[in-house]
Amino acid sequence: DMAAHLFLIKQNLSVDELEAAIHYNHMEFAQAAEIYQRMADSKEATEDNEKRMKALNHLSDTYDVMGNRNKLMPVIEELLDLSTRYKNNYYQSLAKMMLGKSLFYEGDQEKGIANVCEAVDLMASTNYPNTNHLLHSQLNVLATLYTDSGQPEKALQAMNRNERVLTEGGGNLGPLEQAQRRNLRFLLARKASLLVKMNHTREADSVYEYRKQITVDGDDPREYFIVDYLRNRGRWDEALEVYGKQRVSMGNMPDTLNNMMLNFKWGLAETYYGKGDYRQAADIYAQALVITDTLKARTARNNAQELEAAYHSAEKERQLNWQRMWIYNLIAAVIFFIILMAVIFHFLNSLAVKNHAMKRVIAEMRTYQEATMGTARVPGESEDKDSDRSIFLRMNLRNMHCFRLNRQQRGRILHLLTAYYKLHVPEFRDLRSLEVLREVLS
Repeated sequence: DMAAHLFLIKQNLSVDELEAAIHYNHMEFAQAAEIYQRMADSKEATEDNEKRMKALNHLSDTYDVMGNRNKLMPVIEELLDLSTRYKNNYYQSLAKMMLGKSLFYEGDQEKGIANVCEAVDLMASTNYPNTNHLLHSQLNVLATLYTDSGQPEKALQAMNRNERVLTEGGGNLGPLEQAQRRNLRFLLARKASLLVKMNHTREADSVYEYRKQITVDGDDPREYFIVDYLRNRGRWDEALEVYGKQRVSMGNMPDTLNNMMLNFKWGLAETYYGKGDYRQAADIYAQALVITDTLKARTARNNAQELEAAYHSAEKERQLNWQRMWIYNLIAAVIFFIILMAVIFHFLNSLAVKNHAMKRVIAEMRTYQEATMGTARVPGESEDKDSDRSIFLRMNLRNMHCFRLNRQQRGRILHLLTAYYKLHVPEFRDLRSLEVLREVLS
C-alpha cells in the first residue's frame, strides 16, 4: 500500500485525485465515485474541459467496476460528447471503450465490438505520451469480447497485436520495465489458454514455455489467468500452486464477498475436481454457493436502495413541480387580473368620453330646440321673438332677397345655423371666428 501511495504521489495528482485513487485501490468504489463526481462538478473542472474529461473518465471507470449501469451511461455520453466536440482522441477513445463494453454486455455485441475497435484505433493515433499501457488494456478488452462472442481467431489476432505493442522495442525483453513484463506475462497466459481451447496444444505449450522465461519481481494477482491453460493440460498441481498464491492476495482484500472471490472459488473447486479430490472440491463448491447467495442478497438490497432513492428523488421532483405549477398559476392570475383591470379602465374611460359627448349633444339639441321654438335668446337679440320667428320661417332661397334683416336678426340666424350643424355633423366644431363673422355681418 505504501508503494502504491508513493507511486500516486509521484504522478503529481491533486489531493482529491490522490484520495480517490487510494479509495479505488482499496476497492472502496463508492467513496472514490463520490470524490470523482465532486471533481467533475467543481468550478475548476467546468472552466477547464481537459480536467472535466479526466474526472468524467475516472468516474465512468469507477461506475463500470461497481456495475452501476444507470449512472455509467450518462457519464459516458457526456464524456463522448465533450471529447468529440473538442477533437480529443485520447478521451474519445476511453469513452468509446466504455460504451462498447456496455453495449456488448447489454446484448448488442456487433455494435459493442465496433465501438471498441474504434477506441483502439483512436488510442493508437493519439498524441498523448505514454499511452501504450492503455492500448494494451484496450486490446485485452477487444480480445475478451471476441472470445465471448465466439470469434477465437479474431481474439488471437488482437492478442498478437497486443504482444507487438508490449515488445515494440525490438522484441528484446532485457530493457522491458517490470510493468511491461507483468503485462506480457498476463497476455501470454490468456493467449496460451485460448490456444489450448482452440486445440492448438503445441502452440499453447510453446507460449507457456516462452512465458516462463519472463521473470518479474514479486507476485502479480493476474497470475491466476494461466490456470485455464494448466487445467486444460491436466497440470493440476501447478494450477493449485497458482491458486495458493492467489488465495493470499484475495484474503487481503477489504471485501472478500465479490465476483472475483466467486470466480476464484469456482475455479479452485473445478481444479480439485479435475485432480480427483472430490471431498475438497465439494467443500469449495459449497463455499461458492454461499457466496453466490450472499451476492444475490446484496444485489437485491442495492437495487432496493436504488429504487428507494429514485422514489424519493421522484417524490421531491413532484413536489417541486407542484410548487412551480402553483407559482406559475399565481403569476398567470396576477397578469390576468392586471389585464382585466386595464380593459375595465379602458372601457370606463371610453364610456365616460361617450357620456360627455352625449351630454354635450343633448345640451346642443336643447339649445337648438329652444332656438327654433323661440325660447332661447342670444346676446343683443330683439324683444319681439314672434316677429323674428315668423320672418325666419317664411324665408327660403327664392324670396330671401326680399327680406331686410337688422343686426340682431342676423346674429340670431347665425346662432341657429351653427346649432343645426353641430347636431347633424359630428365633425363640426365651434367656429372660432364666430365673433369675427358677427362683426362682419353687423
